Amino acid sequence: MDIRLNQRIFSLHDKIIASVDITNTGDGDGEEIVHLYVRDLIAEVTRPVRELKDFRKVHIGKGETISVTFSLSPEDLSYYHQDMSFSADPGDFEIFIGTNSEETMKTALSIQ
Repeated sequence: MDIRLNQRIFSLHDKIIASVDITNTGDGDGEEIVHLYVRDLIAEVTRPVRELKDFRKVHIGKGETISVTFSLSPEDLSYYHQDMSFSADPGDFEIFIGTNSEETMKTALSIQ
């Protein structure tokens, strides 16, 4: 399972679409909570290693594979700078998607 992005290089105005396929390998139907985390690698101030931005609770039938899609806006990548302005910076980011904060898949993208 890999994270799919609508593109790899974005502007500060683009919407980021990230999706992943989740498969139920268990013996019965179930539910899973899928998390999306972001890491800003080049920020003016120190940012969290993994910042939870969204999550989805999904029902998955036995043996079924579903696609879970997340959408990030420029505001989702914004933070308060030292001068208290709220904006996103150009630079490199990592997107993590998984069922908890430690068991995730990772991909990279750039904002120019």
